[in-house]
Amino acid sequence: MNRLAKEINIKKGSEEEKQKIRRQSKELRQELKEVNTIFSRASEDLFTIVLKLPNFTHADTPMGSEVIVVYSHGEKEAFQPWMRSHVEIGKQKDLLSLGHDNVHRGACYFKNEVTLLEQAVLSWISESLHKHGLLQMSCPDMFRDLIVEGCAQNMEEVYSVIGSDGILYLKGSSIMSFAAYYTMMVLENDNLPDKCFSIGRNYNPKYETDNLTSLCVMQQSTMVHVCGLTRNSDIESDQVFQEFIEILRSLFSQLTIHFRMVNLPSCKLSPAMSRKSSLQIWLPSEKQYVEVASVEHYTDFISRRLKIQHPTSMREQAVKSRNRSYCQIVFGTAINVPAFIAAILEQYQQQDGSILIPPPLVEFMYNHPVIAES
Repeated sequence: MNRLAKEINIKKGSEEEKQKIRRQSKELRQELKEVNTIFSRASEDLFTIVLKLPNFTHADTPMGSEVIVVYSHGEKEAFQPWMRSHVEIGKQKDLLSLGHDNVHRGACYFKNEVTLLEQAVLSWISESLHKHGLLQMSCPDMFRDLIVEGCAQNMEEVYSVIGSDGILYLKGSSIMSFAAYYTMMVLENDNLPDKCFSIGRNYNPKYETDNLTSLCVMQQSTMVHVCGLTRNSDIESDQVFQEFIEILRSLFSQLTIHFRMVNLPSCKLSPAMSRKSSLQIWLPSEKQYVEVASVEHYTDFISRRLKIQHPTSMREQAVKSRNRSYCQIVFGTAINVPAFIAAILEQYQQQDGSILIPPPLVEFMYNHPVIAES
C-alpha cells in the first residue's frame, strides 16, 4: 500500500490511472482488515483451547480410578448399634442447627461446645504451622476472572458476584487466594521456598442442598490452607510437598482414630494439578472415607499463566534479572474443619452418649475433656 501511495504522487499518467491505483489501495486495506479479523478470532480460539489443556501428571499419580494407599494409621471402626451419625448427635445435643429459610441452602449453625471445638481445631492446626515456619496470611474471598482462568478453576464451583467494578468470583480460601497475591511477582531466590497458610471460609455451589445430611460436603466450610512456592525445580518442590505431608501425618497421628493417606488417580485431579495426596478419615455412619486434608502439586502450571517468577540465576536480584523462570507451587488443605468435626463426633462418641475431646485439643477447649450427655 505504501508503494501504491508513492506511485500516486509521482505518476505522470492520466487521472484515470491514478483512480485505479487508489481503488487497488482501498481494496488491499479492506482485505488486510479482514485478514487481521480472522487472525484475531483464530488467536482467541487457540488461546481458549490452550487454557483447557491440563497439567502433566506426576509419576506417582495412579492412572485409572483406584487410589493408592501410601500410609495407614489405626484400625477401622465398625458402626455399632448404639452409635449415632454426627448429624444426629449434633441435633440431639443442640450442637448443630439446620433448616433455616433465611440463609443459603444447606446452611448449618454451629452451637455450644461445637463452636468451641471449631476454634480449638483452628488453634491446634495454626500453632503447628507456625512452629514449622509458615507465615500466616489473611486473604480476600473474591477474585477477578484472570485468577479463575489462571488457576483453571471449574466455573461451576465458584459464585459470580456483580460488583461496582464488574463481575467478581467468590470462592473464599483456596488456591486462588495465594495465586492472586503472587500474580506478576518476581520473587527473590533467597526467599524461596516461600511457605504460608491462611484460615478462611471456602464456598462451593456444587454442595448446595435442601437436605444437609453430612458436614463433609458443605456449601460453606471453614478451612486452613497452606501454600509453598519454590524455584522451578522438581527436587525443591517435591521437598515442600513431602514436608506438608509430614506435617499433616504428624498432626493426625496424635489422634486415636483411623485415617489413611492416599495418592489420588488422574481422574480425580483438577486440570491444574500434577498430583494430589489425600488424608482421609473413616466415617462409621457413612461407611466410607472422607477427605479432611490434602496436599496438591501444581508444578509451574499456574505460575506460567499468572507470571509468577524468580531469577534463573542465583546471582541475580529479582528487579535486575533478565532471565527468569516460573515458580513451582505446592498447595494443600491443612484441615476441612466441618468434616473433621464430623469424624470427631462419631469416632469419639461413647456408649453413655458423651463425646470425648481428643487429647491434643483439650488445652484449646479450656481443659474440658468431654462433651457430656445432655
